[in-house]
Amino acid sequence: MSTDSAHRRTAVPLPAVRERVPWTNWSQSQTCTPLYTFAPSTAEEVARVVRFAIAQDIPVRTKGGGYSFSPLVHTGGILLDMVNYSGLGDIDSANHRAWVKAGTGVNELGDLLWAKGLAITVQGAFDLQTFVGAAATGTHGSGSDFGCLSSCARGVHLVDGHGDIVEIGEQHLAEPAAAQVSLGMLGSILEVLLQAEPRYFLSKEVSFPDWPDASATLEQDVAANRHYANMCFPHHGSPGLYRMPVPQARDMAGTCWIEACNRAPAPEVDTGVRSWESDVGRRSLIRPRVGGPRTVRNRCYESRRARHGLLGVFPPVPRGPGPVRRPRALGRDPLPHAGGRRAPLPAARRVPGGARDLRPQGAVPQRRHPAPVRMTSQS
Repeated sequence: MSTDSAHRRTAVPLPAVRERVPWTNWSQSQTCTPLYTFAPSTAEEVARVVRFAIAQDIPVRTKGGGYSFSPLVHTGGILLDMVNYSGLGDIDSANHRAWVKAGTGVNELGDLLWAKGLAITVQGAFDLQTFVGAAATGTHGSGSDFGCLSSCARGVHLVDGHGDIVEIGEQHLAEPAAAQVSLGMLGSILEVLLQAEPRYFLSKEVSFPDWPDASATLEQDVAANRHYANMCFPHHGSPGLYRMPVPQARDMAGTCWIEACNRAPAPEVDTGVRSWESDVGRRSLIRPRVGGPRTVRNRCYESRRARHGLLGVFPPVPRGPGPVRRPRALGRDPLPHAGGRRAPLPAARRVPGGARDLRPQGAVPQRRHPAPVRMTSQS
């Protein structure tokens, strides 16, 4: 681990500040009202905010796209919004590597890499997260031969708890592994060194077999495709929870939505118009997907009020379809009742800073924070 002494104590003013602006994640399961919210545009401004926080004894959290269900961001102290610190840094074309800044969305990264002749190796179904946030929280991708997004990280630049800009690289033994999925514990990440590959195209094929047919060839289908996704529909209305396009004249109860993606030659003509059923396009445009994240957000809340739910299952492939059968039964059966009544959901507790605490009873409470410091953006 090395410290950038040139930037260690640079006299940089604080970026513009917003006071007591509420924040919530995409699922609205985590909310808080930070004392201050900063949106720095340079690494030096991030370091300046951290040093200010140290001087005032105020905790700091850093937000990405807000797509984690865990209470990693909520705080009553300082919230760093990295939206203004985005794009690519230095490019190593020979080794297919690029520094990705913390505010860069996964939906932006594909075009940025493509312009440099590169493409990401693995990607998930949603793309509204920031890449750095998705990697730091262990977000999975798709494909049995690939790791999660963090497996593509080869180094990080971050601001540590002393307010110093630090680089952690492959030459530092075990430290890069700790930084790959750090959950924010090592500091505020500025950039991640992404191991990419030469840009390539993917093909996509979507089918809707019955579950018995799909489960009979599950292991072979997973092995035969680069990316394979299977979503089971216990009821005819299940696809509507995701607003998924399905055959109109067919009863979807007991069927599956299967998407298979594989490398493909470049299309002769790419019109830019994407098809939900079959398509060929650049890697960032053809990816395993089950609907747009904003659509999912809206439909999840409608379905939650109706006592429906979404259940994701990731069983080991060698065990075949067995681990999927019981969750499918849960999707078909009513929710459990308690004494003739539906069992209540666990209640959220409030903690300092206005956050909803979903941790078990007895967990260590969040620390209380000092009153606001009278300040300006130039202090």
